[in-house]
Amino acid sequence: MQRHGLFFAVMKQETSFLLTLHATFMPHINNLLMKKNKLAIALLDDDHEEHLLFKEVADDFSEIKSVLSFARGKEMLDYLRGEDKSILPDILFLDLNMPLLSGLDCLIEIRKNEKYKNLPVVIYSTSSSEKDKEATYQNGANLYVNKPVEFSDMRKIFNEVLKINWKEHSGAFNFQKFFLAI
Repeated sequence: MQRHGLFFAVMKQETSFLLTLHATFMPHINNLLMKKNKLAIALLDDDHEEHLLFKEVADDFSEIKSVLSFARGKEMLDYLRGEDKSILPDILFLDLNMPLLSGLDCLIEIRKNEKYKNLPVVIYSTSSSEKDKEATYQNGANLYVNKPVEFSDMRKIFNEVLKINWKEHSGAFNFQKFFLAI
């Protein structure tokens, strides 16, 4: 009879210990799991002020864990091709009017890489040209957004882009929904 009592006492202590471990570590584990679902976004733009605005707005969104900034297309492409990436972007914003490699050139290169065929690409440009919209649509961009003038409009863009379920979305939107007007 004493053996059974000792067994149950040990089991009770182990259960208590496991419950304490659970209570102590579960908030940290849940926090890590939640962070895993947050997004890393990247911006390719040669305008330093645009990067500052973009980062400032992104910091207000809990869904975003980090912002990668690239000032040159080659820099971004080298990063994506490299082996030692610490963060892969979940959504990529490309400015079209870039020196040397344009945003369109970068889009074409990105879509050539099988690894990035489904990477959501948002064209983020001052251009309202139908020719630019058509060219980026034809080459695999997922969405086209004109750069906003107002900070509040930038927040609206982020709201709309973050509402999209990119994991279930494949390919570009139909052309009528390709342009996001704010």
